[in-house]
Amino acid sequence: MLQFAAFALLAGAAVGVIFASRDRWLPLLAASPIAAVEEHDDHEGHDHAGHDHGAEEEENAVALSDQARANLGLKLGPVEFSDYTQNLVIPGIVVEQPGHSERRITTSLAGIVSKVHAFPGQAVKPGDPLVDIEPTGELLTNAQSSLLKTLQDLELVDIEIKRLAPLVENGSVPARTKLEKDYERKRLESQKLVQIQELLVRGLTPYQITEMVEHKSLLRELTIFVPGG
Repeated sequence: MLQFAAFALLAGAAVGVIFASRDRWLPLLAASPIAAVEEHDDHEGHDHAGHDHGAEEEENAVALSDQARANLGLKLGPVEFSDYTQNLVIPGIVVEQPGHSERRITTSLAGIVSKVHAFPGQAVKPGDPLVDIEPTGELLTNAQSSLLKTLQDLELVDIEIKRLAPLVENGSVPARTKLEKDYERKRLESQKLVQIQELLVRGLTPYQITEMVEHKSLLRELTIFVPGG
């Protein structure tokens, strides 16, 4: 009798504990595979005729205009095999080309460097300026002075020839006088060509000589350019 009473007491206590903890084990029981299968079976028996899935899909769809497709860069077409381009970054080292990458440039002009246009390691091409030089060489200065004097003598001879031309025509001056001036002019022209060649040999460029002749003044600053072309 005492054993039966003890068993009944334990059973009652167990039922009380289970009932008190129902908030913990009831959700687990609802999420069990058995409950899911039962819910699925109930759903299979449900009539789908009342649901319009096509309407739901239309509500989730977005219609794109031609302008919207162009803005997005959207292209439509069948899927097909094609070539795939991939850019790869490959390490490398740039090396100098012997005899072409670096050259030593010299000049026969003596002077003071007033401005540097190119620096070591800088890429240049023929015709690019390198440095500006203020010439101090006596030979170059004398050659320029001689050319300027020849140009001045030519101007004076031309003026004299123009003055003598009408006098020779009317017989006031002998023709021999004008002829001597013509010979002198030819001599000065030949001398001018020789002096220009001397300036070219001493390092001036044709452009620099032309500039000196036009302005009739000594070049106080010369630019050294990359040779070639």
